[in-house]
Amino acid sequence: MVAIDAYVGATSGVLAAAAALHVAWGLRLPIPGVDGDRMAEAVVGTGEVPSPGACYGVAAALGAASALVAGVPARTPRLRTLGQVGVAAALGGRGLIGLLGRTDLVAPGPVSDRFLVWDRRLYTPLCLALCAGAARAAVRRP
Repeated sequence: MVAIDAYVGATSGVLAAAAALHVAWGLRLPIPGVDGDRMAEAVVGTGEVPSPGACYGVAAALGAASALVAGVPARTPRLRTLGQVGVAAALGGRGLIGLLGRTDLVAPGPVSDRFLVWDRRLYTPLCLALCAGAARAAVRRP
């Protein structure tokens, strides 16, 4: 496996943690003190909890992104770098959409005010920071 620096490692770790959260959400595991409908409103933009399949699909994408940023597959550096660039592009695009206030492009339909607050305060900056980590992984040479 390719040696990774702390920022790239943190990026991979955050992506893996987000994947785990989506698996837990798909399993409908309760979070003490958190109302599922209110959480859906903050995360998805509506009070409707996504289907388990949708949660698992997002978890799979986040897990794959985490692995790519961490340097997997190590034996195919061109494929790995292409994947890392793809992860950076997807996260950067999502961050840019949030900066422009056009989250409606990725969350069709009316979204709650709670979601918009979370989007401005957490999701957009997080996507941009993760984009930077994925880009750093793509340009690093061991």
